[in-house]
Amino acid sequence: MRILLCFKTPNIIGSFLFLLFSATAFAQGQQSNVVIGTVHKIQSRVLGEERRYYVNLPASYDNDDFYLQKKYPVLILLDGDSHFHSASGIIRAMGDNEQIPEMIVVAVTNTNRTRDFTPTKSGTGLSGGADNFLRFLETELLPQVSKDYRTLPYRVLVGHSLGGLFAVDTLLNQKVFNAFLAIDPTLTWDDQLPVKKAKTVFADKKSFNATLYLAQANNPFNEGKNAGARGAAFQSFHSILANSKAEGLRYKYDFYEREDHFSVPLLSLYHGLTFIFDGYKFPLHTLANKNAEDVKKHYEMFARRLGVDILPPGKLLDGAALFLLNSEKKVDKAIELLRLNQTYYPQSSIPYNSLGAAYKTKGETALALSNYQKSLELNPKNEIAQRAVIELTPAVASPHPAVITKTGLRYQVVTEGNGAIVMTGQTVRIHETTTLVDGTVLYSTRPNNRPLKFLLGGNQVIAGVDEGVLGMKVGEHRKLIVLPALSKRSNYPANTPPDAILYYDIELVEIVNN
Repeated sequence: MRILLCFKTPNIIGSFLFLLFSATAFAQGQQSNVVIGTVHKIQSRVLGEERRYYVNLPASYDNDDFYLQKKYPVLILLDGDSHFHSASGIIRAMGDNEQIPEMIVVAVTNTNRTRDFTPTKSGTGLSGGADNFLRFLETELLPQVSKDYRTLPYRVLVGHSLGGLFAVDTLLNQKVFNAFLAIDPTLTWDDQLPVKKAKTVFADKKSFNATLYLAQANNPFNEGKNAGARGAAFQSFHSILANSKAEGLRYKYDFYEREDHFSVPLLSLYHGLTFIFDGYKFPLHTLANKNAEDVKKHYEMFARRLGVDILPPGKLLDGAALFLLNSEKKVDKAIELLRLNQTYYPQSSIPYNSLGAAYKTKGETALALSNYQKSLELNPKNEIAQRAVIELTPAVASPHPAVITKTGLRYQVVTEGNGAIVMTGQTVRIHETTTLVDGTVLYSTRPNNRPLKFLLGGNQVIAGVDEGVLGMKVGEHRKLIVLPALSKRSNYPANTPPDAILYYDIELVEIVNN
């Protein structure tokens, strides 16, 4: 089941729609859907009921040329009914910009939030079910998410109000999650139980290895971060954190003077995620004075801090290197950074493309060509690499230069013929040997001395051969490099890989008729 935003686009020139989420293609005047997530159900034995949750996947999860089979941290969002749309939008925008790692957002909807989010029974009504709800997350929901999606063992819990209370209580129990974002949590619950518990937990000098972002909203009816019992609870909790002896605890506390309880989730989610993943986006303003080894050490430290093997933002590093190359003219520094990025993403064709461009700029044609060829191995449909290989392949020794036509065909006359010039509509015989970029021979007429006979321009051979033979003289020897767009023919050569660049060694033997 999909979650959809439906809209109608008016047939007015100059109308613009700015959509944060990917949309299906649409025509003016027709209704289309913007899909922001999927709806799932799970039957919980722990809770004794069916629970519903929404999932928003990162933009790169499917069909991304750079991030192939990437794994992602998981963010569990409480009060999913209320916060899924806004939170998934913020997280998608930050992930696309590579401020933070892209994440799989799992938003859990409510059945009885007071029961599920509170650690003890207090007051009237159902309460005190937090331990059960945490068990549901730990033993049922998270394993299901890891089964269904490519996940990293790094988990973030986000809760607001009573959900924030649950986040704080889960932190104090030090279970399941690596990072916690408690947005205006109900710290006054059960006579400030979270504050009392924190005082005991953080008094011991033990390894904690967790990150907490604590956000406090202003109360418009009793303003100030110290005001009332609520303000006192926050300041006591903040003081306990500041004096904590626990090792490995990272925390930050922010008071939002201009936000109330209901408006604070938007800004605090952004600031909280920025704090949790501080360092994921390399400080680009320092890059001109850094080298690749500095970048490598930076991300090694970042991964150690998180406690998970998380890859650096490859697209960010690629873009930064190209900026150094094209704008700053720091070619060697760009090459260093691109070579590092290749070690992080060896199965992606894009770093090889970029490194090919850098070596080409430096004038090292052989290294440029080898990187473009590797890019083509990884992604045969890569048109940038295709054209670069056509351009950079060394010409053979000949008085005739290589020529690239408007269609992208490259040919070079190796030995000029002395017979008649062939024209469209004539039947010819040619010797040909067809190879791949690595030298693998696909087809050759020469071993059996059986020249290929075909009507020039009659669509009997691939378009690249038709174009490459046109204008040859009898006895002439040419070498062709043919792009995939000029080699579309299902039965010739029979074992040609799809989307491969083909190399032809051709000799015009005779014109059968004039």
